Amino acid sequence: MTASVDSLLFLSWERTFLLTLLFFGLLYFISAGLASGLAKWLSHRQQGQSMHTTPVTNRQIRKEIRRSLVSIVVFALLAIPVQVAYAHQIIHINWSLQVYTLIPEILVLFFWNELHFYACHRLLHHPWLFRRVHYQHHQSTTPTPYATYSFHWFEAFLLGTVIYLPLSLFSFQYLALLSLPVLSILLNTLGHWDYDLAPEKSPDHWLKFSFRHSQHHRRVRGNYGFFLPYFDQLFRTKTP
Repeated sequence: MTASVDSLLFLSWERTFLLTLLFFGLLYFISAGLASGLAKWLSHRQQGQSMHTTPVTNRQIRKEIRRSLVSIVVFALLAIPVQVAYAHQIIHINWSLQVYTLIPEILVLFFWNELHFYACHRLLHHPWLFRRVHYQHHQSTTPTPYATYSFHWFEAFLLGTVIYLPLSLFSFQYLALLSLPVLSILLNTLGHWDYDLAPEKSPDHWLKFSFRHSQHHRRVRGNYGFFLPYFDQLFRTKTP
């Protein structure tokens, strides 16, 4: 089983590129569609509340999808150096399943993703980079689930490098590595769906990540974190 997965993914850079393209494309459209449907269902049941302050047009969603498709191509291109490094045994992947270490590995990658996102996001809000790169993402003043990957190509490149450092330092299990993009897009999609799951909670509550990111889209500054509020608290960049 592991040998066949190994061969399927890393036999050639072309195959790695195409499979990664398909993988991220499916993640994007499935998660965006499910999040949109879930928000409507929760609204119908009067659980949580929508935070829409300006109407979302079909034109905005089409633009978000177009830019997200470019980002998905960038993510797939970033998989090619991984394939090359793996083929030359510069990096290693653990193809076995070791349950007692899987959860710690997933947690390590989760917290690394939080730190990497915060650092990249703060960098992208430097005035020079914001005017030339990150402004495209902020054109979604009212974010939607389809804005998850709606970036300038350079922003997609920065965020897509999240896996490089962990792979160069440790031989992670393949399931732990797969958990990184899956958890990332699920949380990122919910962070952009502009629906508050816990309107009665404090803005610092972990369930308020969607609220915090919606506030960031509206105010532009502050709340640079991904899911957890701790880096914004630590570096004093949180906003109400």
